[in-house]
Amino acid sequence: MAQQQTAQSPVGGLLGEKERRLLEKSVIVRLVEKSGLKPIGDVAQRLLAVLSGPEPDTENVCRLFERDPSLASNVLRIANSPLYRAAETIDDIRTAVVRLGFEAVKELVIVHVHNGILKDSTATASFYRAHSAACAAIARELAAMFAPEEDEGLFSSGLLHDVGKLVLLQGGQQLYKTTLDATDMREPEETLDLERAELGYDHAALGGLVLEHWAIPSPVPEVVALHHVDTAKIEIEHLVK
Repeated sequence: MAQQQTAQSPVGGLLGEKERRLLEKSVIVRLVEKSGLKPIGDVAQRLLAVLSGPEPDTENVCRLFERDPSLASNVLRIANSPLYRAAETIDDIRTAVVRLGFEAVKELVIVHVHNGILKDSTATASFYRAHSAACAAIARELAAMFAPEEDEGLFSSGLLHDVGKLVLLQGGQQLYKTTLDATDMREPEETLDLERAELGYDHAALGGLVLEHWAIPSPVPEVVALHHVDTAKIEIEHLVK
């Protein structure tokens, strides 16, 4: 049944049969638990669902934020940080929702989720956060040039693109203990070949399924799952290229 659930999921439908078999739902849950990474909180999960709906309601969004003052405070801090580059100071959630719009607020919640995944002060955590922020910034610049309508989706995908690698690193997977590490600078294809030979899947496929498990809205999980794939014949190719 778990294998069938993976196959029927949006990300699972993009993967090969072997990857789906090896990364069934129970495996994803076990890998995340072993990694010690923090799953998305209930309020953040509900907010992402509401903000991804066809007609989000401002009052509903604000009420959800009221249920988690820590989340609201963190989102406001992110909104006013250099990473987000807010033009003016935003001092309350209602202002953020009204001034920035639902898509931007959804992005801020995703940044909050990303920041909460790994709170360690280790070299691995520091490298991961810096690398993710750099990729997100580059993704935003590329979106501005080539796909401005996809700004938030590309930024979030850049921010979370290596979460699968983080799961393997933090989970003590043998390949990452003996050959690869967070700061490994070998060519991406070499890393992917090593992962596929050892595990039968790569960190991109795993990352997409982890984000889907955490209820991160589409198309972010799909983009993450495919960020090392030739996407010429895939519907969301314009987001991955």
